Parts: sequence; C-alpha cells; structure tokens
Amino acid sequence: MRSMKKYKKPLLIVLLILLTPLLVRRNLYKHSAYYAQYTPHREGIEPVPIMLIDHSHDIHRPLDDIGADCYEHGYYIRRDYKGADCVQLSQGEEYEYQYCNSKNKDFYFDKDFNLIDSYYKYCKGSKPSDEEVAEAKKEMTDAFLPVVKRQSPPLINLQWLFDWVYHDRFN
Repeated sequence: MRSMKKYKKPLLIVLLILLTPLLVRRNLYKHSAYYAQYTPHREGIEPVPIMLIDHSHDIHRPLDDIGADCYEHGYYIRRDYKGADCVQLSQGEEYEYQYCNSKNKDFYFDKDFNLIDSYYKYCKGSKPSDEEVAEAKKEMTDAFLPVVKRQSPPLINLQWLFDWVYHDRFN
C-alpha cells in the first residue's frame, strides 16, 4: 500500500505533461472563431470565416436559437439574409472556400483567400471587380457574425498562442 502512494504524485505529473498539448490544441480549435475576431491580419484575409470552416467540427454551434440559420453537412447556412433565400459558407474539393452571397453569386477562394472563380447560379459569370470581391468577403463575415457572437469566451485565453500559430497564414 505504501509503494502505491509513492508513485501517485509522479504519475499525476506525467499524466498532466502528456495531456497538456491535447488540452491546448482543443482550446485553440474550439475557440478559433472567437480568437479569429481579434487576431491581426493583412487586408484581404478574413480570419473569422476561415476559422468557422476549418474548425467547424470543433466549434460550439448554438445555432438553433438564431432562427433559420444552421450548420449541416459542412455548410453554414443563413436564410433570409438581406432578402436572399440563403447565403452559405462551405468547403470543397476543387477550392478551399465557397461563399454564396445574397445576390446568388458564388465565390470560390483558395486557402490564402484569393479568388479562384465566381459564378452566378447555374451559369458562369464575369470576373468580379476587386471591390465586388472585397464586398463579398465583408458580407461573408457580417452574415455569420451571429455564429461568432454566440461563441463562449475560453476559460483560459490563449489569444497570444493563436496569434503566434496563425501569424504566417494571416499576415
């Protein structure tokens, strides 16, 4: 009995050391949309929608009380936004991010959030202007702000670590 007591403290310390990286990673993923609001980023990059999609399975999604908004099958959908049937944010195989705006135009972005292509529903559209792309990125962030606002702040704020991890991607 006495020998078991002797090993209890070192065993707890080893367990804590092994679990800490997992807990930190879980914190960063679960609260990534919260951290993304406050991270420094270069112009043209929108960290919030990127984090919403990249960590969609980890983020708390209290969407039932937002009304007709939901997350299903890899899509964030917001119905009746600015008079549109829906706007959606998703990820695909040939592109990293897709955004369908309130004017029924799809925008396809690569992992660095550069425009790859855009289409009007069911037909190829003309290349949008830089202003139109910037407007779509801003609308994307505004449309899904209710999801971000409903994210609970982390118990242990690791904003500094999030900024360090994602510095190269967002700057």
